[in-house]
Amino acid sequence: MAIWQVNLNFKIQKELNFFDTDFNNSLHALSNVLPETTSWSDSIKQYGLLDSTCIEILLDESNHVEEITLRLDLINFSLHQLECICEFAICNNFLMEYENELHIVNKNNFIKIIQKSDALKFLENPQEFLNDLRIGNI
Repeated sequence: MAIWQVNLNFKIQKELNFFDTDFNNSLHALSNVLPETTSWSDSIKQYGLLDSTCIEILLDESNHVEEITLRLDLINFSLHQLECICEFAICNNFLMEYENELHIVNKNNFIKIIQKSDALKFLENPQEFLNDLRIGNI
C-alpha cells in the first residue's frame, strides 16, 4: 500500500456469492469507474489498480466472498469515485471498518475517515509526517 492511500475493509453482513445477480449488477456499475484488472492472486477479483484506488474481493473455493478491501488513492481521487464506491457498498449492505471501528457507509463517514488518515497527513505535510514517523509519533 502506498503512503498516500487510505486502506479500509467492507464488512459483509450476510453470506455473499460472487456470482449472485444483485452483487454482479453492483459490480458492473462499479467497474465503470474502477475497471476490473488482473490480480496477483487467482482468489482475488480486483477493480482498479493496486497503486491507485482499487477494490479487492477475496473469494473462497466456492466463490463466496470472504473479504473486501478498499484502497483510496488520495492523490487521484474524485467525488464521482466516492459516490460510486458508496453506492456499491450501500447496495450490498456493507459496513466500513477503519482502525478497528465500524462505520455506516455514506459520504460523510468516508470524508471523516480520510480526514483522520495518515495518508492525508502525509499529503498535507510530507516532511513533518516523515519526521513523526522516524521518531515514532505515528
